[in-house]
Amino acid sequence: MNSLFESDIIEEFSGDYRFLSNFWPCEIKYKGFTFPSTEHAYQAVKWLCVSNNDQLILDFLGKATTAGKAKRMGRLIPIDAEIWDNAKVEVMKEITIIKYVEHIELGNLLKSTKNKYIQEGNSWGDVFWGIDLKTGKGKNILGNILMHVRSEIILNEQNQWIGTSRL
Repeated sequence: MNSLFESDIIEEFSGDYRFLSNFWPCEIKYKGFTFPSTEHAYQAVKWLCVSNNDQLILDFLGKATTAGKAKRMGRLIPIDAEIWDNAKVEVMKEITIIKYVEHIELGNLLKSTKNKYIQEGNSWGDVFWGIDLKTGKGKNILGNILMHVRSEIILNEQNQWIGTSRL
């Protein structure tokens, strides 16, 4: 990458930018439950697509003691891929908004990235939510969601004096 632009991009969620990760410990209240991270909330919503049984979510929370475990457990949920594919981006947007609006310190950290391009660079080949750092390919949906939430937070703060809210 051209060094002129290196400071204009967050290539991955590490170091000072680790807080951007869905694995970052952060209480998320969503769909009547409290989750220890956005990853927990995202994976748990898959259970709601399968069943409206609250006990499934409570069991999930009891067993998913880390965000990594929540992600692995989420892969085992017998879900209709078409239904989930139509819902997953909206679910991620909602959860991400909660993370950065309800936790002012995280919202301030997100704002502090200013106009940097945010990329969910990864080495595990996720080309939907992020960019595969080995190939440079990917849709970077999570990075785009984060940049959108950042813009909305900034716009919301600028518009508060006239009483409008976009979030």
